[in-house]
Amino acid sequence: MRMDLVRENEVYSIGAAYWAESLDLAEAFGWRPAGTLHPLVQWSAGREWDGNYWANDWQRVTDEDAHQLGVALYKAVAAIETAVEMTVTQKGALARLGLGLSTAESLKRIADFVSRGGFGIG
Repeated sequence: MRMDLVRENEVYSIGAAYWAESLDLAEAFGWRPAGTLHPLVQWSAGREWDGNYWANDWQRVTDEDAHQLGVALYKAVAAIETAVEMTVTQKGALARLGLGLSTAESLKRIADFVSRGGFGIG
């Protein structure tokens, strides 16, 4: 399954598993998720919105939360590129993504997109 991160006329497509692992990595590098806002589409009656980032229900990420997500991903990129000492949690999160320079490039593209402001997840 793919996730589309959407802002105005801009779309960033990413595999659902890679997106979920990127979110875990961002948390390992200091991101504290604020929770997504209710989807733009009608939500099923009787269901409360849980603020998740991993479904593609057109939930929205705020500008500030997106910025903080980007900052954390840039920290991960820097850690990969400079081979600085990392915590066990950070190493584990990177290992799930497959540590390497191609991972750093991929994470940088995600960080570039999310750090430009809020977006929807569809």
